[in-house]
Amino acid sequence: SPNTIYYSGTSDIDDFTSSGSGSIKLDDQVVGLKSFRDDLIIFCKNSIYKLVNINNASTIAVTPITKNIGCLDGDSIQEVGGQLLFLAPNGIRTVAGTARIGDVELSSLSRTIQPIISDIASNISSYNVNSIVLRSKSQYRLFYGSSGTSTAVSEGIIGTLRVRPEGGSGFEWSETLGIQ
Repeated sequence: SPNTIYYSGTSDIDDFTSSGSGSIKLDDQVVGLKSFRDDLIIFCKNSIYKLVNINNASTIAVTPITKNIGCLDGDSIQEVGGQLLFLAPNGIRTVAGTARIGDVELSSLSRTIQPIISDIASNISSYNVNSIVLRSKSQYRLFYGSSGTSTAVSEGIIGTLRVRPEGGSGFEWSETLGIQ
């Protein structure tokens, strides 16, 4: 079931029927999961949730982070610089921690390449999406290629986290073409 998350028992990661195992049904189709701090972030098509207290059956809960923004492809989810990056319908976005414990912030990183992102989003069903992080370069790389091609040539975008001379940091973007 694409709207259900199943979790295994506490003593055996392959046993979904023992003590501590269970399932959680959501209102939206799950496209990806990623651990972030002490929580599990659940990326759905049109929303994002946080699963908390999974080790305590009496207090386990799924809380919404947003019901207005979803993830287009679970293979776009990566952690860079303490933030989770993902491909949303309106750009590359982040789930990032704030100064308040247990709170998260959603930000958009790709305004400067919005025409490229809009093209990817409108044609997402015809692409195979993959992403990778190069930690030594503080880079997030998103590749998207036609799912029907036999040569597996992809287009892509590279975002590099840079410290700006005036202070602060942000992503700078470039395009790639023809990488196999």
